[in-house]
Amino acid sequence: MNGDFDEELIWKFLDGDLTRSEADQIEELLELEESFRRKMADMRDLDNLLAARTAELPSMRFATNVMERLARPIISTVNYFVLPKKFARWYLATIASLLVVVMGIGFNGSTSGTLSEGSQQIAQTVSQLMNSTSILIFFQVSIGIAGLLILDFFLRRKYRLA
Repeated sequence: MNGDFDEELIWKFLDGDLTRSEADQIEELLELEESFRRKMADMRDLDNLLAARTAELPSMRFATNVMERLARPIISTVNYFVLPKKFARWYLATIASLLVVVMGIGFNGSTSGTLSEGSQQIAQTVSQLMNSTSILIFFQVSIGIAGLLILDFFLRRKYRLA
């Protein structure tokens, strides 16, 4: 034999779960192979060590502590507001007022016959600005940030973090 023995077969032998043919095969290997006898002795020693070990029992409150932690609402580890609330309110107010002004000029520009010449020039300038890709991207990003600030405010109130 070559010394590569089936460890599963040895474990089954140590546990007493062998069929008759497997037991005969083990007995034959024990009689003929020195390396198998050494392997069997090593695995028997390991089995005895494992059997002699006692399991460490957790504390009496372990299960209760785990269940109490699971019952808590899962909230982000970041529980502080990075930006001051005044800044967030100022930002939201600025973006909202800019949108109101732009929308107001846009609506007034649609009735071009009723606007004075100065108002028409302002409406035309704003219209040209609003057609600029960079301004559109700025407004989209600003609205996205404003939405995130509003969501953060709502969640903080819901979970009473602020």
